[in-house]
Amino acid sequence: MICRFLPRERIRAVARETDWFSSFNANIGFGASAGLEKGIIVPTDPNHKFITSDFAGTGVSYSGGDGPINLSYGGSFNDTYDGYKNGDNFIPSHFGQNSKATNSGYRSGGIGVFKGSAQALPVMWTKSKTHVYGQ
Repeated sequence: MICRFLPRERIRAVARETDWFSSFNANIGFGASAGLEKGIIVPTDPNHKFITSDFAGTGVSYSGGDGPINLSYGGSFNDTYDGYKNGDNFIPSHFGQNSKATNSGYRSGGIGVFKGSAQALPVMWTKSKTHVYGQ
């Protein structure tokens, strides 16, 4: 397991709202890389528009790639709902859920160009705690 702290980065919401954020992550997997990534954030509730404060809190994701291309998929995650099991952290259909029956978070996906150090296919699972500044 690798723990890392991401320095402040920026996130932009639908209304062109922009705020700084930082994340503390715990990772399980193999690989190291640096590069640029572009992604999308989609609310799981169709009646809600993403705002930057939605990005705060706990998130989980998978990422991996081959060569210079990296893909990621993740979302918000709440581990306090009724029926929660530790294994739910690893099931992509639970990403973006704040309860067993309610989708009220967000899901994210991204593609990036990276320079990695791994010789094999690097794949990582990440759980993060994010703080958004300027709210």
